[in-house]
Amino acid sequence: GPKWTSTRTFNEYPTKWRISSEAFKLDLEMVAAFDQQEFGTVISKAAFWEGRLNVTGKHQNKKITGTAYLERHGHITESLPGFLKAVSKTHFTKFSSIEGYL
Repeated sequence: GPKWTSTRTFNEYPTKWRISSEAFKLDLEMVAAFDQQEFGTVISKAAFWEGRLNVTGKHQNKKITGTAYLERHGHITESLPGFLKAVSKTHFTKFSSIEGYL
């Protein structure tokens, strides 16, 4: 699914999730209200993604909509080669999008 890469930490985070359960007659799609919801901290690991989600779907065959909150850990680039790869990928994407304006 779609992902967002922080230009502060170069961590890549998913921004869309799906939860479904036949037993509970549940099918939900959750999408970040906006991508840039990275939270930096000095108490735990460098940063993690937490934020508001817009929810749509069905529960017991009835359409539902709403909002949710998610805190997501485990998307940290811990090796130097991994970090450098994330930096170059992010910069290439940013520069490619403005290339036509130069």
